[in-house]
Amino acid sequence: MTLTLDQCVLEIEGLLPASEPKSGWGSIISAHQYRPLLDFVRDVAPAPARILDWGCGRGFLAYWLVGNGYDVAATDFWEIGLVPILLRRDPERFSFDLAADPVALPYGDGEFDHVISAGVLEHVREGGGTELGSLAEIHRVLRPGGRLFVTHLPSQRAWPDEFARRFMPRAHTHQYRYSLGDVRTMLTQSGFELDRVTRTGAIPRNPLSRLPRWISDSPSVARALDATDRAACELVGDRAQNIAFIARRV
Repeated sequence: MTLTLDQCVLEIEGLLPASEPKSGWGSIISAHQYRPLLDFVRDVAPAPARILDWGCGRGFLAYWLVGNGYDVAATDFWEIGLVPILLRRDPERFSFDLAADPVALPYGDGEFDHVISAGVLEHVREGGGTELGSLAEIHRVLRPGGRLFVTHLPSQRAWPDEFARRFMPRAHTHQYRYSLGDVRTMLTQSGFELDRVTRTGAIPRNPLSRLPRWISDSPSVARALDATDRAACELVGDRAQNIAFIARRV
């Protein structure tokens, strides 16, 4: 069973109304910002594996995971977007639990092979939790040796955030940002070992969803942007927008 990222985006467009917010999954060009994460998952966590989509949002990532043969549990504060669709269509492979606490997870010890955090860890303080508290709880629900995949963790010196704060005061910027040293410290203190790390997002993708569809949903344009972004990240280093990493429970 294989569902490519490009197919996933086009299916999402058909399942949800145009008025439904789609965040970074609103076009093929913007959704390719998640390719480093999906490559990480395919590389070290082949299906079938039991994965927790921690802070699943509207369920876009969960949709890709289910479509590629993973056993997915998801949790968030709201049941929205694709979540009801997945519950109806794939009840044997997908489950959802409403989060009742900013830190505690409604799962047993060692229940998951892997946990995914896509743009969630940097927001836990806004909801009354802490990064270390959430990482400790993720550590608890992971099996020994299980992996935590994190993407879209804002870099402390990210140029898009600094540009927006200076010239676009109404634009969204991240309240909490991190250095690689911060990442290593948080992981060590919560019982993880850093396996792999990369920088992503030297070229902001979400605004490109506003381009005409023949451009924003072009796989060839998306692949060209991927290559350009990888090269740009090498040049700008920690000025890129995000940190993505894999950590192993020790």
